[in-house]
Amino acid sequence: MEIFKKIDNFLKCAGYDKLFISFFPMFCSLVLAAGTFTFNYKFACYLTVAFVLLHLSIKIFDDFIDWIKGKPYNRMELEKTGVRGLYLKCSHFIENKTLPRFYFYCAFTFLFFSVFIIFSVCCMSKIYCALLFLLIIPFFALLNYKEKYSKIILFTGYEIFPAMICSFLSMFFIFWVSTRCITSTLFYISIISFFSTLNIFYTSSLLNQKADIISEKKTLPIIIKNENLQFIFSSFLTLFPFILVGIGIFYDFLPKLSEITILLIPFSIWFLYLIYLFIKKPQQTVKWHFLMGFDGNRDCNEQNNLSWYFVRYNFLRNIFISFYMLLSISFINFKELFMF
Repeated sequence: MEIFKKIDNFLKCAGYDKLFISFFPMFCSLVLAAGTFTFNYKFACYLTVAFVLLHLSIKIFDDFIDWIKGKPYNRMELEKTGVRGLYLKCSHFIENKTLPRFYFYCAFTFLFFSVFIIFSVCCMSKIYCALLFLLIIPFFALLNYKEKYSKIILFTGYEIFPAMICSFLSMFFIFWVSTRCITSTLFYISIISFFSTLNIFYTSSLLNQKADIISEKKTLPIIIKNENLQFIFSSFLTLFPFILVGIGIFYDFLPKLSEITILLIPFSIWFLYLIYLFIKKPQQTVKWHFLMGFDGNRDCNEQNNLSWYFVRYNFLRNIFISFYMLLSISFINFKELFMF
């Protein structure tokens, strides 16, 4: 039906397929919070909706600002040179010039309701100092998009601040407000979440760095420059969360069941091998394997010659989701759950 197609197109343009970056770390913190006596599930649900809306609004505003600056057109010029890149950024703005205003209003509406929900929950829970979180968002936006403040970005890259919002800050905020307490386990998994989430942003930038150079973005791969260092940093971000899990189990920050996450280490090494091929042998083709998990757009990506990007990115996405699902399972107290 036509209405469902329009809704589907809108959600795609709003970046709903990227929601996993913020949702699964939040889900993990909610499972951890549910084990406390002071957990308020209503506040947790409200805040989850708020952060989903916040994520969508930030994604639309990001595309809108790139469209205003003409960055998608620069990417289209790059395609003519034969350099690989994701040229369809902001394509929904380019194809239909009446859409930008509509998407801007939608993003503003999402942002308004997100801020309203966060403000209301903080007031109801009487944790007013948590409202400082609302000041962090425009601060990060100012750093990312204002040229005169971009010197900070020159040393940190564009990936750091979104990774902090989608991982550490959102997990910390939801747990704190919904339980009115802070635990060492929360703090520890928030740190783990930051590195794993940063890996998602970093990998996307690494695969698309030539297009980002044309777009004048100061991403981490562009700042690092050296190919060997790029691969070393990718290896660090991929494997370091597993090391942190091991340390957390040893010092009792995490339950012993968290060790089930080591099942994902072979897949992570496989992913790093694909990254190595991209850096050292970029012309070598890679194909999706059923052991990599689910990829609903595989045929479409192959037809558009985008497998070089999406095979690696979607493989990492599946590892990321599996990691947080396994970590969430380890927080469940099965003895109490099945106690009659």
